[in-house]
Amino acid sequence: MVHMAQIMLYQYTIGSCRCCTSRQRFVLLQGGYDLTVGTSEHGSVTLAAELQLPRFQHLLVAFGGPKGLEDAFQRDPAVSVTRPLDPNDAFHIYINTCPDQGSRTIRTEEAVLISMSYLQPAMRAAAGRT
Repeated sequence: MVHMAQIMLYQYTIGSCRCCTSRQRFVLLQGGYDLTVGTSEHGSVTLAAELQLPRFQHLLVAFGGPKGLEDAFQRDPAVSVTRPLDPNDAFHIYINTCPDQGSRTIRTEEAVLISMSYLQPAMRAAAGRT
């Protein structure tokens, strides 16, 4: 028998932004997000079972296009050529959710499923559920 208290539902919204550095980049949710995660093949590598997230109320997971988040930050017109913005500085956590992926790119719809599966154990633990 499954008790309702044991069920954790995830709701997500997909959005896009034209400018990575805009103050409006994380406003899909009024009030903002208390935890932001950037995903990239250049992010830090941590086993899913070892990943720990701080407690959060609202989580934003960002995905880049075919050339990744790094390319999006480099092409951002608001970023200075002399002082480029490092994606490591733009997110609370910057990780590789698919280490040893074996291909140059992963389609966004695949990356969403892979990343949410990768993040689920840490999300559940951060919410106090195992």
